[in-house]
Amino acid sequence: MSSHASLEPGARIGKYVLRERIGNGATAHVYEAQHEALGHVVAIKVLRRVMVAKIQGRFDRETRALASIHSRHVPQVHDVGTLEDGTPYVVMERLRGETLAEHIQGRGRLSVEETLDLGAQLAAALEATHEAGWVHRDVKPCNLVLHEESDGRRVLKLCDFGVCTPREREQNPRLTLDGQTVGTPEHMSPEQARGLPLDPRSDVFAIGTVLHEMLIGYSPFERPGTSPHVVALAVTREPVRSLRDERSDVSPALDALILKTLEKEPDGRPSSATALRQALEGIVTEGIPEERAAPRGTRREDAGAPRRRARTSGTPGWARTGLAAAAAAAVALLTFAW
Repeated sequence: MSSHASLEPGARIGKYVLRERIGNGATAHVYEAQHEALGHVVAIKVLRRVMVAKIQGRFDRETRALASIHSRHVPQVHDVGTLEDGTPYVVMERLRGETLAEHIQGRGRLSVEETLDLGAQLAAALEATHEAGWVHRDVKPCNLVLHEESDGRRVLKLCDFGVCTPREREQNPRLTLDGQTVGTPEHMSPEQARGLPLDPRSDVFAIGTVLHEMLIGYSPFERPGTSPHVVALAVTREPVRSLRDERSDVSPALDALILKTLEKEPDGRPSSATALRQALEGIVTEGIPEERAAPRGTRREDAGAPRRRARTSGTPGWARTGLAAAAAAAVALLTFAW
């Protein structure tokens, strides 16, 4: 068993031989490795030694969450353990493919068909997450991997459960490294921005922001060049415009569904990820000719709509008025990532 200082290609962790380092995060390193007897390739996440005392509880919770969720849309956990120096690690499914954030950045606005496909897959991932007893709390495009399977099928994988929380227990939502609210401002629900207890409908709201970003190119609450306080005010107070104002190919049914997921009050949203998935699948079967609707998890087809670059700067004019003056009233926010 290796120590953290000796983790180079060829080193062994349990029955796995390290091949290369494939990721570096603020709190962990990720390695590609191969089982020495069976030959299958995995990813091994090893917590940074200096972070063990601070966030091992989070690391352990993420591992338990992933192990408890049974879905093709969530990475599989194969094993856990500790190195000789006590550093914890987890052996996981090796994912190959770009993140949804990279996909949007590279292609611009996605077609309605692709958005419905990926949206239904995301809802299925959160359906399984909630059924296993967890609220994710950080659903956003950079935490979604478009995994290419060996047969060419593309499957969306929901990753980074580092700030997930048990859904059945009343939580203190401000439990982070420095006591601030967790999540990513432009993708968090109003109740999360306010630091209130959360249930699965908070993740449903986040799905709505991702659907919006796939179709329009940016989150409805993205405010480039402003503070997280201003974004929090947009999340909690500002209405979301109809997507049909910018895309005529978005059907009234899809537009209404996305706006419903983005309701400020949880009771106004779809009641569950299951309900949202079923609604998205209903639009797939009823609103798009059969020959144009690709089944979920199939090979990616070229989008039929004109490609547009994702919005990278500039605040919508309708959102500017009054936000800066009220910023002092917003809650403090913190993005937490492995």
